[in-house]
Amino acid sequence: MRLDRASQLCEVSADTTLAELEAFLGAEGFTLGVGTIEATVGQWIAEGAPGARDPFADPADHLVAGLRGVLHGGRTLEIRPCPRRAAGPDFAGLFFGQWKRFGNLTSVWLRIVPRGAPAVRRPMPLVWERNAPLNAGEQKLLGAIDRELRK
Repeated sequence: MRLDRASQLCEVSADTTLAELEAFLGAEGFTLGVGTIEATVGQWIAEGAPGARDPFADPADHLVAGLRGVLHGGRTLEIRPCPRRAAGPDFAGLFFGQWKRFGNLTSVWLRIVPRGAPAVRRPMPLVWERNAPLNAGEQKLLGAIDRELRK
């Protein structure tokens, strides 16, 4: 594990458990703030990071600041840690919440917060479904991406 205090980022192997990560961060005065979830970091990211800070609370913030993974076609994808708005297309979406459909993470840079930091303000009410089911066109697009990455 590697901690960048100034950027409030931590690089961690995908096979590290969340409990191990929280213990490391706690000793350094930081936290992910996800409570006790029994999973590896890779599993947690693949499931969409349940229990993580609400992304609607601060749309400019991001949980995953960078990552390294292997796509199912065998190619390695690396996204160096940087502000989300400076990263171009969001290729982290190939891993985040995709249940390993496109590949497997090997390591990830996560945004951490100081232990005891004030809670993030509640987001404005959202009148649409946050996790709406995919429509036929979206499913078709994901299938096409999957086929292309496996070449």
